[in-house]
Amino acid sequence: MTLLEYPFFIGNKKEISQEKLEVINPYDKNAIGYIFLASLNHVKSALEIALEIQPIISKIKFPKKVILLEKLHNIILERSKEFEDLIVRESGKTVVSARSEVQNSLLLIK
Repeated sequence: MTLLEYPFFIGNKKEISQEKLEVINPYDKNAIGYIFLASLNHVKSALEIALEIQPIISKIKFPKKVILLEKLHNIILERSKEFEDLIVRESGKTVVSARSEVQNSLLLIK
């Protein structure tokens, strides 16, 4: 089985680094993929972008925020099976438990 590599995102851009960490399923102890570890420079870059965008985000009016949260809710709902599978693989939880986590997330967003 080929293990997938998962980049991280900074400012809507995929990033990788020299260091990566193997992700292990705690239930069966099998490797399921790799995540890249952010460097100090990556963290600084992410903070700079967050500070730049914060004034813009703070000006978004409540009705628009509601619309954005509804879009987020719909995306998670449409991809709930993917999220459930990911939770099962990464945490070793049962499908029922993973489904419950996704449903709880959807309730929080609503």
